[in-house]
Amino acid sequence: MQGRLEQSIADYRAVLQLDPEFALSHAALGIALFQTQRYRAELESIQRALELDPELPAAAALHLLVGRAWGELGDSVAAAEQYERALGIEPGNPEALDHLAGARFGQRRFEDTLALYRVLLEINPDSALTHTNVGATL
Repeated sequence: MQGRLEQSIADYRAVLQLDPEFALSHAALGIALFQTQRYRAELESIQRALELDPELPAAAALHLLVGRAWGELGDSVAAAEQYERALGIEPGNPEALDHLAGARFGQRRFEDTLALYRVLLEINPDSALTHTNVGATL
């Protein structure tokens, strides 16, 4: 919270030396690694956290973060899979819907993209950005 990410990374790694099965530390380490743009290491940490405890309270948010990391690494298929997992946990999650729509757009799956944007418009019909994205998709 103080923005001392390198210290946080070192601290979480120290905790994991003591208890390698502590899912929350794996998750927190992954979040800090994502913030420092170490996407591959972030993927390992968060995926380990989800293996240890698939029902972590923040599981949907962790799948979103893994999806964003895959997106940064240029793998829209893996990213989309993670956004779908997030939606499996939290159906109607606007962030997951928006990211999945973006991934589908990048895959040139325009019908799927439009369907996702329509769901987003049902959630927030006044979203200028979503209306713009619908127009770009059309």
